[in-house]
Amino acid sequence: MINIEDYKSYYQDNHDFFALLIENNSLVYDRLSDVFKVLGFIEMMVDMYKKIDEELEIIFETGFSYFHEQIEQIKIYYKDYFKGNFIKFERYAQLINYNLYLDDLKEALNEKELLNNETKEGLTELEQEIENILVKQEKFNDDDINRFDLMVGELVNSSEPIYTTQEIFAMIVEELEL
Repeated sequence: MINIEDYKSYYQDNHDFFALLIENNSLVYDRLSDVFKVLGFIEMMVDMYKKIDEELEIIFETGFSYFHEQIEQIKIYYKDYFKGNFIKFERYAQLINYNLYLDDLKEALNEKELLNNETKEGLTELEQEIENILVKQEKFNDDDINRFDLMVGELVNSSEPIYTTQEIFAMIVEELEL
């Protein structure tokens, strides 16, 4: 049985930050909305029935761990990089999301044993480039994002589908019809 209280406590502790992201239609929060929907659904199921099946327990544990990790990283960007300036933070939301995506992608590749040294080094270099833009708050545009996409496409050359945690939770939302 899962301990939903940790999730509820974490949510309560970060309620103001979540509210800031939601009220401002943040792209960063939008990235995690499917995970949030699934966690909320499972929370409701636990509150109603006290016991849920093992598959939902695994989904919850995975989702909460992922959600927690992502939110903590987002808070670092918000507080440390942008000193709590939401306008600046949101201006770089696309790059923040891209960096979070790259972390997620590396994890997915590693789980499928497809993360070789060349791919890992290339993705890490790309993360560093994005990190430098964020730290220095340099300008970027759609051409930069397109270039990043091309680099990822060249580095991740797999015949089998690779699903990040975010993509898996989007599929769960569809399956649960949330």
